[in-house]
Amino acid sequence: MKLYISADIEGVGGIAHFDSGTAGNFDYGEARLWMTNEVVAACEGAHEAGCDEVIVSDSHYNGRNILVDRLPSFVRLVRCWPRPLLMMEGVQEEGVVGAVFLGYHVGAASAEGLCPHTVNGGVFSDMRVNGQSVSETHISALAAGELGVPVLLATGDDAYVRHATAVLGDIETVQTKVAISHTAATTLPPEQCCELIRKATIKAVARRSEIAPYLSPWPVDFDIAFKGNRIAELLAMLPQFERLNGYTVRARPTSARELSRILDFITQMVSLK
Repeated sequence: MKLYISADIEGVGGIAHFDSGTAGNFDYGEARLWMTNEVVAACEGAHEAGCDEVIVSDSHYNGRNILVDRLPSFVRLVRCWPRPLLMMEGVQEEGVVGAVFLGYHVGAASAEGLCPHTVNGGVFSDMRVNGQSVSETHISALAAGELGVPVLLATGDDAYVRHATAVLGDIETVQTKVAISHTAATTLPPEQCCELIRKATIKAVARRSEIAPYLSPWPVDFDIAFKGNRIAELLAMLPQFERLNGYTVRARPTSARELSRILDFITQMVSLK
């Protein structure tokens, strides 16, 4: 039995600012250690609950945040980019019984919560599926759900926990901190966060048969709004995209995998040097 963990950093306990998640900034070294420790806690909880293998996706920034040598021997780690399933690469493996969204955050259009953004905060101002604003939680859950994998547990700040349960229903959650603003929080100590996550993972795995995968009918209208108009202008030259206004294009993906590939392509192309 395998558990899948998609790990981001903004929702990890102790972190309250975008800067903490980027190499070279004041406390990035500590932040990646806190992230790693929360991942390890979830892995240990999964193992206690009967999972003989855990697949972890390092889903933040450059995909090279988690300290590999601190992971238990029953864990395999997905690192770096590009990946066809974006933040969920590896969830397609046989035997995965559920997914955990660890250290996640609210989407770009959210008025509350820490570090709101969707996929790349410097590029995208919003994303919509059939007119509804979506976050990384929607996108990741669709990728898992298409493969029959339910999301069992989500962790992050108080605004994110509310968001995750609104999207995914009665899943297990861990609140690691309370958002005061987009860049300030009251946080639990990292050790306490880890213990809560370990216990919640045990409970989540035990509840796996109660929680349904997150599904959508396909195709969908997938609208991508950029912070500048240049990318929208260029994408509109391709037959897969329709330009809705100066900053927004629409695609019509026929699966969650196709939607993820569209996003991965765009994010990788804009980062090329």
